[in-house]
Amino acid sequence: MRPTNTFEDNFLDEREAAAFLSLSPRTLQARRAAGTGPTHTRISHRCIRYRVADLIEWMQSLQRVAEKYAPVNPQRKEKDIETNP
Repeated sequence: MRPTNTFEDNFLDEREAAAFLSLSPRTLQARRAAGTGPTHTRISHRCIRYRVADLIEWMQSLQRVAEKYAPVNPQRKEKDIETNP
């Protein structure tokens, strides 16, 4: 019996992938060119596809990086600022 495909196994074109990530296609292109974007499959010179599972994994990796650099104590109060009368 053949396993059924899930949504995460589907491939999206560049425009669909950018919409899925809430990015512009140009931002996705720039990330790909810089080597900092999600894993992609180049079918031909002008045909790029992104697997949904790879897009999700990439977004989760960005979240882990953001959490790594989050403030140690976000509840910390700022210093009292003296005001001149």
